[in-house]
Amino acid sequence: MEDGVSVCSNCGASIKTANEPSQEAVAVPEAAENAKAETPSKTDSVSNGKKLPQKKFLIGGIAGTVILIVMIAAVVLQPKKINIEDYVSISYSGYEGHGKPKAELDINGLYMAIMKAQGKETDYKNIASWNVLGSAVKDGADIVRCIETVELSVTPGDGLSNGDKITVAITYDNDIVKKQNIRFTGKTVETTVEGLETIEEVDPFDGLVVTFDGTAPNGRAEYQYTGSSSYIDTYAFSIDKRDGLRNGDTVTVSINTDDEYTMRYGYVVSEKEKQFTVSGLEEYVNKYSDLTDAFLDKLRAEAEDTIYSYTAGSYNDGTTLSDLAYVGYIFSMVKDGIGYDGDYNDLYLVYSGTVSNTDGDFRTSKVYYPVRFLDLMNGADGMQYRENRGIMGSSRVDKSYDTNGYVNPLICYMDIVESNRDSYTSECGDGFEKFADSEQIASLADISDVYKEVLHAEAKDSIESYIASSYEPSFAVSGLAVVGEYLLLAKTQGTDYGNNNKYFVIYSADVTSEDDAFPPTTVYFPVEYDGIVRLPDEEYMVTKAAGIMGNVAFPDSYYGTKGYIDGTEMYDKLVTINRDLYTYEVSESLKTFGE
Repeated sequence: MEDGVSVCSNCGASIKTANEPSQEAVAVPEAAENAKAETPSKTDSVSNGKKLPQKKFLIGGIAGTVILIVMIAAVVLQPKKINIEDYVSISYSGYEGHGKPKAELDINGLYMAIMKAQGKETDYKNIASWNVLGSAVKDGADIVRCIETVELSVTPGDGLSNGDKITVAITYDNDIVKKQNIRFTGKTVETTVEGLETIEEVDPFDGLVVTFDGTAPNGRAEYQYTGSSSYIDTYAFSIDKRDGLRNGDTVTVSINTDDEYTMRYGYVVSEKEKQFTVSGLEEYVNKYSDLTDAFLDKLRAEAEDTIYSYTAGSYNDGTTLSDLAYVGYIFSMVKDGIGYDGDYNDLYLVYSGTVSNTDGDFRTSKVYYPVRFLDLMNGADGMQYRENRGIMGSSRVDKSYDTNGYVNPLICYMDIVESNRDSYTSECGDGFEKFADSEQIASLADISDVYKEVLHAEAKDSIESYIASSYEPSFAVSGLAVVGEYLLLAKTQGTDYGNNNKYFVIYSADVTSEDDAFPPTTVYFPVEYDGIVRLPDEEYMVTKAAGIMGNVAFPDSYYGTKGYIDGTEMYDKLVTINRDLYTYEVSESLKTFGE
């Protein structure tokens, strides 16, 4: 060891004595050295009467060197930035107004830029000089993965004209890129379209004739090209909907071509599809409210003519119709998706009239006449119908006289509305709608006392009419009065109202013979009414009247009568015999014969 040289106990570096300052001490600025000399540090120590050099100057120099090295390393290790915008190119194809942009990434240039940033450019230029071929291949694959994260998106993508602005949006994944000690930058590239040439534009719909015919909602569209363009004919077009059209619908006609194809022949079409509105079709009426008052007045007058013509030609001389009155309508329309053979809608105008016979062949009855009009349409000539089918339905008046129409409007409703419900929707109005809201009878209490009195009066008339026409003049009848009621309810209720219930109002009378042809006898006269239905507003209706039930002989006589003499037999014949299909209810006054 040289004289005057000491060694640092911490780091082993040589420390010169005060007589020979070290080079490290010289590196400290002179002014700072002088200042330190004038103001000794409290940490200085004396050895053999000599002042030792200050250790802090040496430590500070070393720390500065370390910081400098760290800073240099940080700069060296900082990811190299590569701006992707420098490697994007844009080109155009097509013609003025129909141009398309194309953005491309210079993959080779970007690849070389990454290698240069990594300091590997010369190695990759001369693969023969690589020491480790496997590592070089791996490095190349890593670079490709970085490049694969770059995506370019161009807007707008077509329909370009010269002067339009184009923007290329750039995206990439720096989480992958940073592993190669590089960092991508750049977000967009903007440019202006130029250099597109002009091309002939042809309007393909100039000369395309679209027509509509048929009857809505089953109108049909036809089209034909009559224009002058040599490029286009009728077969170049297609239509999105040809059948099942209504007025006001829209159809779209398209030309089956594309710009790339037409440009080969030096033209482009100005538009590729066009909408046309359906009009001019005759149109089926879809709801009753669409019918005009004038048209309805016309139909009602025709319906009355139809009814009067029928009764005049079909009723015999003793039968007359009176009090004809309009009582409502039924409008039916085929459901969507249901096929039909020309009967798209129907209008039934319903009238009621009183039918009577001067010879007493049947009881005076009310008959309902629904007159049917088919296929109501609205067209260029106004509203019209295709056919008047006349009076619908057929009924028997009082078991002895047939007539067109219905004695019971409920059956009219069932035949026209309910039986066709699968295929048609129907609406009733002007009073006839009440027959759509009928209710079933479930007990004797469900029949109002007022309506029972009506039926009792009718039953009495029937009995008295029978007695007057069938009993011998020597027979005497007294004490005719109601003695009770039966009600039978079908165990299975259905839409055939006549089978849903049976109501019997039972009268009794004492019958005698002046010549004692038989002993005084009590006769029970049960009058049957089938299918009683309750309508809105406490209105009732009988589906059919069956008349007086039963037929027996007077005791010890060859004379007979309608009805029953034995009350127990009457109960068995009217109630017990029907217990397999009906439940029953017996009024208190008749329970002595069976309950």
